[in-house]
Amino acid sequence: MLFRSPLRSKAFHDVWYGKMETAGGLEDHIAGLKQLAKKRPYMDLDRVGITGHSGGGFASTRALFLYPKFFKVAVSSSGNHDQRGYLQQWGEKYQGLMSEGASYAAQVNASIAHRMTGKLMLAYADMDDNVPPALTLQVADALIKANKDFDLVVMPNHNHL
Repeated sequence: MLFRSPLRSKAFHDVWYGKMETAGGLEDHIAGLKQLAKKRPYMDLDRVGITGHSGGGFASTRALFLYPKFFKVAVSSSGNHDQRGYLQQWGEKYQGLMSEGASYAAQVNASIAHRMTGKLMLAYADMDDNVPPALTLQVADALIKANKDFDLVVMPNHNHL
């Protein structure tokens, strides 16, 4: 799950503060999976998938876009793909205050959608009162413009789930 690591210290979280574009340290997650695979030969690192909801939806999509050679498939539901269109206090908790110059442009998933080579399923609820559906649609629009195939699931009459 993005940005939530139970029983972790403040120092652990501070490493990623102001670096939302890393989605909670995706490089470390990849390194951890590679280390696990050395002791578990049944793990197939040629078929790694990732899933997430809300902040995790942002991270799973970002993983597929940033590391297309490692992540082959992602399922992303209700992702807050651009913190500038999400709840201000959530983004500022992890990125810093926009009024104090914190940059949010680097974390916009739509801006790197063209890098996708794997398979992606985007999903959102049409009555989501937490993450605006427009954030998922911005990613869908960028994928269409980049001529990328993806699946889109709309959950009618549902909230953030």
